[in-house]
Amino acid sequence: MAILKDAWQLYNSLTLCDDSKKGVRTELRRWELHLSHLEQREISSIKKLDLARLRCHLEKKNLSPQTIYHCLSLLRRVLYTAKEYELSDTKLPSFPMPKVKNQRYRFLSIDEANMLIACLSNRKLFSSMLWRDLTVIALNTGLRPNELFNLRRCHISLKNKVIYIAESKNGDSRYIKMKPVVASLCHKYLPGSREALLFCKKNGEPFTQAGAPFRRAVKLCRFNEDITDPLYKVVFYTLRHTFASWLVMQGVPLYNVGKMLGHKTTIMTQRYAHLSPDYMHSIDKLPDFDIKI
Repeated sequence: MAILKDAWQLYNSLTLCDDSKKGVRTELRRWELHLSHLEQREISSIKKLDLARLRCHLEKKNLSPQTIYHCLSLLRRVLYTAKEYELSDTKLPSFPMPKVKNQRYRFLSIDEANMLIACLSNRKLFSSMLWRDLTVIALNTGLRPNELFNLRRCHISLKNKVIYIAESKNGDSRYIKMKPVVASLCHKYLPGSREALLFCKKNGEPFTQAGAPFRRAVKLCRFNEDITDPLYKVVFYTLRHTFASWLVMQGVPLYNVGKMLGHKTTIMTQRYAHLSPDYMHSIDKLPDFDIKI
């Protein structure tokens, strides 16, 4: 009887053969940390109850609903691959997937963005302008934090004024046009080597989250004061959300915004539909009623 380890090795050989890609490395790490303890289980013995227990096990590790979703989704893909390639003919159980609420609603107004940039530009508060510059680039490109933090010289074309995102979250590549200010800032940090990072820590490693200067500036601007819901708090990812929100409010079609954001489908971009001028002005098309107020 085939065991889960066999299914994982099959999935690994077919799907995760190129471990140079970030998404592949993430999958490998996710399996090793959260699912490898199941490898000796016979595939036919995995029932819905086992999956429910696995979800409880992951929740006890204080993993976020999104991480738990990704873990269960990975296991499901592994089992589907085993069935597709006839490693197992067992009927697959339904998966108790957690509901993931991760849509951020907060975006900055232009005044707030200027306030944040002015704060980060204060040399009495910050000795380096790095996080001011990263903030300006993020607001003008809509790059995911991970995409911005992993930019290398080979991704920048100052001649054509474009940034090349070779490997986005969904696995697709795309080009982002640079405004003059973005091109100037990228030129400022351009390293000598083609493969060198534009922005990195003092030890040369890429950033994995917003640095202390950015978090301090947000606190000084009091953006998150009295805010308890994390989806309404200003974080570095808010800058990407702000970029998209501003474009939609200016009448840029959702399809175009989605392409710039690197969305694989328009479903993700639909969260911005309520900001479009057509949507906002549609209420004016309702009939008037002749009543005395």
